[in-house]
Amino acid sequence: MKRQRKHHGPMPWFSCYPTDFLGDVGHLGNTELGIYWRLLLIYYRDRRPLPCDTDKLRRLAMAMSPEEWKILDAVMLEFFQADAEPDGTRIWRHLRADSEIEIAIKLHESRWKGAAITNAVKQSKHRERGKNNRLALIAERDAQRTLSGTLSGTLSETQPQPQPQPQKEEDQKTARSDLQLPGIPPPPAPTPTVGTDCWDLGVKVLTGTGLGPVMARSYIGSLCKTWDEETVLDAIRASMGKADPKAYMRKWLDDKPKRGEKPAVKERGFVAPA
Repeated sequence: MKRQRKHHGPMPWFSCYPTDFLGDVGHLGNTELGIYWRLLLIYYRDRRPLPCDTDKLRRLAMAMSPEEWKILDAVMLEFFQADAEPDGTRIWRHLRADSEIEIAIKLHESRWKGAAITNAVKQSKHRERGKNNRLALIAERDAQRTLSGTLSGTLSETQPQPQPQPQKEEDQKTARSDLQLPGIPPPPAPTPTVGTDCWDLGVKVLTGTGLGPVMARSYIGSLCKTWDEETVLDAIRASMGKADPKAYMRKWLDDKPKRGEKPAVKERGFVAPA
């Protein structure tokens, strides 16, 4: 059930026409105009006539002296009309103020109804837009699922079969031991080469100093490009236990013959016979 709009409480605004107002009060003095203006503002604020009670009117108009009481009586007789409520309560009514209050209330109600209709239309459009967005998201999700299923089926059909992986050295040893027949000696194990020892030992020594495996292999490779692997292996063995094996290897190799060079032959000095 919608909440009914009630028009109670102070009136937030009212129409004031300076030409009409000054035409009505142009003959009043400052004291008379102040009393009349105060009473008129109270009339608009409360949206009801003024009480026909002398003491209450004096308090509302802030009339404190006998002279102001006389001015108040004159203002009431000139601008207000004595009337009575349905219950018999006597009141002072201002016809122009009653008309302006009624116009303001009707205008406020029409604006409030127009704002309510506008808000209802906006909310309806918002709900419709949200519904359309949800339907679009659902359609997009279904399309993505369909496309994903189609692609997965196509990939599974075109994907090559996995190739058999080469057996590791331990698996090869186990396979050889399983195939070994009684009375037949097993085949000899592969003999490690100089190159294998050079790379394995070099990486082990360099990584022990905090160097990464990739950088260690790169450094060993650069040495093997300049010197043969047997010479590099001797340098690696000589650097074991040193504070900086990397620098020691290079210093140890500096006076060694490089690839393609012949070892230098030291000339023996000739000693003359005595």
